[in-house]
Amino acid sequence: MKPQNILCLLNLIAVPVVVQSAGTVVSDWRIQNKGSSPSIGRGYSVASGNIMSMCMDIDMETDISAPSFDYEYVLRDITNTETLTSDETIKGTKTYDDAVTRVETSERTTNTNKTTERRTILSLMIVDKYYISADETHISLAGDTLSLLDSGHFLQFFQACGPTYIRSIRRASEFSGFFSYTDTTLDTTTTVNYINQLGSSTTSDTSVVEDIDMNERKCTIEIHVYGITLKGNRAFVARTFTQYKTVMETAFDAMMNPAVGFVKSIEAVPWVANVQFQTAIRMDTAVTISTQETVHPFLRRFYTIVNAEHMARLDGIIQHRLKMLNLLISCLGAASGFSKLENPKKLQNKNALCMDEDCNTSITLYDLKHTLLGEDTSQSGAKRYLPGRTADQLRTYIDHYVSPCMDDLSREAYGIPGGNMQMRHWTTMDGCKEASCVFAGTLWEGDKCVAINVNDNKDYVMDQYCNPTFI
Repeated sequence: MKPQNILCLLNLIAVPVVVQSAGTVVSDWRIQNKGSSPSIGRGYSVASGNIMSMCMDIDMETDISAPSFDYEYVLRDITNTETLTSDETIKGTKTYDDAVTRVETSERTTNTNKTTERRTILSLMIVDKYYISADETHISLAGDTLSLLDSGHFLQFFQACGPTYIRSIRRASEFSGFFSYTDTTLDTTTTVNYINQLGSSTTSDTSVVEDIDMNERKCTIEIHVYGITLKGNRAFVARTFTQYKTVMETAFDAMMNPAVGFVKSIEAVPWVANVQFQTAIRMDTAVTISTQETVHPFLRRFYTIVNAEHMARLDGIIQHRLKMLNLLISCLGAASGFSKLENPKKLQNKNALCMDEDCNTSITLYDLKHTLLGEDTSQSGAKRYLPGRTADQLRTYIDHYVSPCMDDLSREAYGIPGGNMQMRHWTTMDGCKEASCVFAGTLWEGDKCVAINVNDNKDYVMDQYCNPTFI
């Protein structure tokens, strides 16, 4: 690799890590995934997206600052697709996909029967909850995590708590009601008047709709909620317009809870910006290296957060490789459990829209077995097959790069236990400086990391076909 390319690479690695008390706002799919559970006080890694342990003592009733709320109410006739897709307010919500489905259903019904028109009205409440932040005058580090810092076990602290912690969370809640009914007259004036009646009935005067026969117009009410908690045994079910108004009021009260709602973003703050953390590791003073050189407290904080992110990045790589190794073994076992008579059958591609046997993206059970077994006749022993080579690649990577790097990071420096990670950037440490090893899809070979052979990288196959399901 050319020197200028190495310099560019190292600059890119260091860019995301800027020590500032304002923190970093994260709003991508990783934090919005329902499989994750972000909460204020938990550790977090910006580099890997991993959510770590709860490392703060925090009471959500007393230790949280007063949040702010944005409320929006939308009432729309969404009978045609063009009107819906041009509405920016609805397009930015989780309700949008539900609305598209309802409109397409209405359009199909109308096209089938030319004498009637199926119309849909959307009633939508949106609550945006923000400034839900930890009050740092009340919160404190948890006892066990504080003990790690007091004893100088910085490596263990960052492995458990990550390089940053979640200081604030932005949440949102949505409540939507779809009113679908049949207009048999196809008279525009009648339809518009009915929409106005229906709209006003859901928000104020329920007496307006008492004379409307829901059965005659084949009216249905469909309710969708996102990020709302149920209070007791009160479900969001409405069979009449009067009941719908009651459900709306119940939903509105539930949406006001700042601790409830789907996550839109978090604020991740470096631990080194936390006063209690700085006090525990005594990072407020310069360290004398020689008669002519000292390490300023700012640099100590900078090195600490950069090196902690590097640790989190390596941990993420190992966890991913271990997960894929386990999936490889379990998927191969599941595929081998079928009879040979099943070998010609096609498998369902979990990422494809095609569901029939003519799907070009599908492979057979035999193809999957052959691919995952990955026999290489030039190798011997366990390395002859893909599971053995994959396990050996992971072990070699840990033995030759991860372990030496962790040893360097945790080494005592200038009388400070584990102080090496406060004094030097990981790219200057012998055990860590091989920058090619910080990327996924590499293995240790000789004295550096190289890309894994394309024939051994079957992550994409396992993502699509494991565990095997027939079409």
